[in-house]
Amino acid sequence: MKVTDTDEYRALCRTVLDHPTEDVPRLVLADYLEENGEPTYAEFIRTQIEAANTDKCCDTCRSLIGGYGCARCSRACRAGELWASVV
Repeated sequence: MKVTDTDEYRALCRTVLDHPTEDVPRLVLADYLEENGEPTYAEFIRTQIEAANTDKCCDTCRSLIGGYGCARCSRACRAGELWASVV
C-alpha cells in the first residue's frame, strides 16, 4: 500500500485543508511523508512553506514537481486542487 493511500495520510491532508494559513499541519504532513518513504513529496511541502514565507513562490515550487505551484501563493495555482483530491 502506498503511503498516500493510508487513512493517516488522508487525516493529515484534511488537517492541512482545515487550517490553510498554518504551517504546522503542513510540516507534520511533511515529516510523516519523509518517515514513510516519500522524501521528495516532503521536500516539496517544506519548499512551499519556505517560498510562501519569503516571497519566492511559485517558481521554486513549480521547479520541484510537475509545474504545480503552492496553495498559499497569490498566483493562480492548482496545488489546492491536488490537496482536495486526496481527501
